[in-house]
Amino acid sequence: RDISPGLDLPKHSFAGAEANAASARLHGAQILVYHPVLELLMAGNRVRGARCRDLVGDEEVDIEADLVVNAAGAWAAGAAA
Repeated sequence: RDISPGLDLPKHSFAGAEANAASARLHGAQILVYHPVLELLMAGNRVRGARCRDLVGDEEVDIEADLVVNAAGAWAAGAAA
């Protein structure tokens, strides 16, 4: 019996992430690529932002937000550590 894949990963592996990012931008989100998290900025037990390395500008930047979402995918545990 032949089994065919439900998703062609080489062609569509980032389609879902790209669609989510496009929708988020339409709703006011700012998405920063090439900004790995160095540490989380805390206010008590609440995450208020992240200190990141801007790999393009080669500098550390503090990013603060009312809502912080860990969208690091496979790197999520490292970003939250």
